[in-house]
Amino acid sequence: MYPTIHASLLLYAAALILLLIARRPILARFLYTLGLVLLFIHVALAYHFFHHWSQAHVLQHTADQTFAMTGVRSSAGVYLNYLFMGLWLIDAIWWWGRPAGAYRLRHKSITLSLHGFLLFIIVNAAIVFPAGVIRWVSAAVVAVIILLWISSHARERTVSQAEDSSAYL
Repeated sequence: MYPTIHASLLLYAAALILLLIARRPILARFLYTLGLVLLFIHVALAYHFFHHWSQAHVLQHTADQTFAMTGVRSSAGVYLNYLFMGLWLIDAIWWWGRPAGAYRLRHKSITLSLHGFLLFIIVNAAIVFPAGVIRWVSAAVVAVIILLWISSHARERTVSQAEDSSAYL
């Protein structure tokens, strides 16, 4: 396993945390993009050194890992990972095409759906499939992100309700 994937996911988590609590969109966008770049480097390294640029090997390896964990032989995870990479890439491009602060102003359902999917893939890749300390560190980081999101969402609702009630005064 290459350390690039761990660094990539930590940068993703740091970007989300900065968006949720620090309101540092410029730094968050930079870390988000750097995490994405490391993800692509990780995939290139894996394809080059482990899979020898063979898609058939990637599919077989994924099917073997999935069978070992679930008892079902499937390589669908490869395509979910490609979707993960593509969505993260599209989101980063979208973000760089707008002012850094625009990310928080985007419709909440888009952001929640996107990061819900990305976190689903991360949970599988960093918590379900690995063992040892990586699993527990990843679980703690995901739990912190979820708790911060809940706290941020509750804080925004409270502010919104206060603004609504003051409009009637």
